Amino acid sequence: VGSSLSISSDGKNVTLTPNSILADVTTYAVVVSTSVKDRNGLSLVQEFRSIFTTADETAPTVSSISPSSGSIQVPVNSSIVINTSEPVAADLNLSQVVQVSGGQTSVSGTTSLDNTGRIITFVPTGNLAESTTFTVTVNGLRDLGGNVQ
Repeated sequence: VGSSLSISSDGKNVTLTPNSILADVTTYAVVVSTSVKDRNGLSLVQEFRSIFTTADETAPTVSSISPSSGSIQVPVNSSIVINTSEPVAADLNLSQVVQVSGGQTSVSGTTSLDNTGRIITFVPTGNLAESTTFTVTVNGLRDLGGNVQ
């Protein structure tokens, strides 16, 4: 990772600033070698190493929905499958997160999450109405780190 260094006026503190935002849930190491010298020219006695992992700060998003937007001649007994960008929390109340409507009418059904936590399936209670445009709204996804869509 590219970075810049700045040294305090008293020479006791060095600040390492990355040139770009660090990636979520990634392990990084900061290594200070024995070639580093103080103002008197004395080298570090031993290498210093600090390892840390960044937090997950990115909320999940919907990466795809099937049937896709604009689909025609969708079978009336179709389920709706929603793929997410990352695993979502298994304790989500998916019936509150996923809403399906046809025109002004809400579609009732059951919603489930697969074992990977990335695929949500909405199964309508009955057949979908023919010749109707349906809207799928997904709002409130929460990932394992607590980030909410």
